[in-house]
Amino acid sequence: MYRKNVAGQYLYFTLVNATSGAALTGATVTAKRGIDGAAQASCTGTVTEDAGGQYHIALSQADTNGNNIGYLFTATNAIPVNISIVTTAADPTDAVRFGLTALPNANAEAAGGLFTRGTGAGQIAQDANGNVRVNVDTIKTQAVTCAAPVTVLASVGTAATNTAQTGDAYARLGAPAGASVSVDVAAIKTDTAAVKVQTDKLAFTVANKVDANVLAVAGTAQTAKDLGASATQTGDSFARLGAPAGASVSADVAAIKSDTAAVKAKTDNLPASPAAVGSQMDLVNAPNATAVTAIQSGLATSSALATVAGYVDTEVAAIKAKTDNLPAAPAAVGDIPTANENADALLKRDWTAVTGEAARSVLNALRFLRNKWSVSGATLTVTKEDDSTSAWTGTVTTDAAAEPVIGNDPA
Repeated sequence: MYRKNVAGQYLYFTLVNATSGAALTGATVTAKRGIDGAAQASCTGTVTEDAGGQYHIALSQADTNGNNIGYLFTATNAIPVNISIVTTAADPTDAVRFGLTALPNANAEAAGGLFTRGTGAGQIAQDANGNVRVNVDTIKTQAVTCAAPVTVLASVGTAATNTAQTGDAYARLGAPAGASVSVDVAAIKTDTAAVKVQTDKLAFTVANKVDANVLAVAGTAQTAKDLGASATQTGDSFARLGAPAGASVSADVAAIKSDTAAVKAKTDNLPASPAAVGSQMDLVNAPNATAVTAIQSGLATSSALATVAGYVDTEVAAIKAKTDNLPAAPAAVGDIPTANENADALLKRDWTAVTGEAARSVLNALRFLRNKWSVSGATLTVTKEDDSTSAWTGTVTTDAAAEPVIGNDPA
């Protein structure tokens, strides 16, 4: 067994004379290696002859840096020798943990070592599979030391003359209804939050007294006097309250509140009570304050008008920027160029100031009449206003019998 990527390991082999079959001695050995399917390379370890045809190589770290390694040993007149090995990351020379660093580097049952099963030092006692014996008597007599200012009482009873707890704490805690006690507490918290939502709707004009309108107690109609001298209610309050039509009384109250809010939205538009027959419900003779407020709320506010004004100012400024380029108002006829004036301006235009013209533009057509042009072979070249830069070119047809015209250079 050879260790991976570790120098100082020896591999022994024997060379046989290829002619006689006898042991080959005094050979100069060439050692090659192939590692994990990679290309063959020379070994960097040293080969030494022992005796009787036996040799060994002191493998270098690079010679063992792989999982599957093949070694080939050759020499003149020797039968080649091939040896394959599989390396390991373990250390066979480590008598404690076989070179496995995941295990403690100490003997079993020694300090820092693994526990074993038994009753001696460094062992764990088990009276049955899955059970570990614990010496509670020893644990309870051990002193507990805490950093200041924490103090550990000798027993629970010392704090308030209570008797220290004994017995099975789990039995006293009880099995949780859900997955755990924490889950049960979370469920209670959800319920109490829902209850709080409803109780927050209660009104207390007088401290510790809930505002309520009582019409009857135990089926008897009450007057203000009766209520002042009534006795505290007893009996089944649920029966007297009655089963709610919806999910709860609070849900019924919420439904009624929604309905009354819709009714109120309508009645707010009626005239003041009592509403006489024929009462005006218009905004001329008896304007309703709520209706007026509603109408006013729909009108544009000062901030909204300011926003609109800002938009108008922006658009007007853009229009003014255009009209500023027009002649003074009212525009006189003389301020508008005549057709002749436009034609004169076009004919007198300096061509050197024109850029971005198209290939087939009027400017390029006129350049052939005024600018320098030349013919070279079958190519006609018309220049720009500097008489050197090409403006456009064309292919010309020549006639050997014709009088040649080879150029034009107007002054």
